[in-house]
Amino acid sequence: MKMVLVGLVIVGVGMFLSVGSVSAATVFHSGDVVEHGGRTDSNGCHRDTKQGTRHCH
Repeated sequence: MKMVLVGLVIVGVGMFLSVGSVSAATVFHSGDVVEHGGRTDSNGCHRDTKQGTRHCH
């Protein structure tokens, strides 16, 4: 998780310096973020039994 966040920050800073602040802001706000409860397994993942999907943090 920390490695992904560091990678996003580096990409965002690079885009900010090369393209402009609007593009950098888009990197950080382009995805849908949905807060949800629930436990994670040993890999930091959740299982959605209703939809049959799994996602990790």
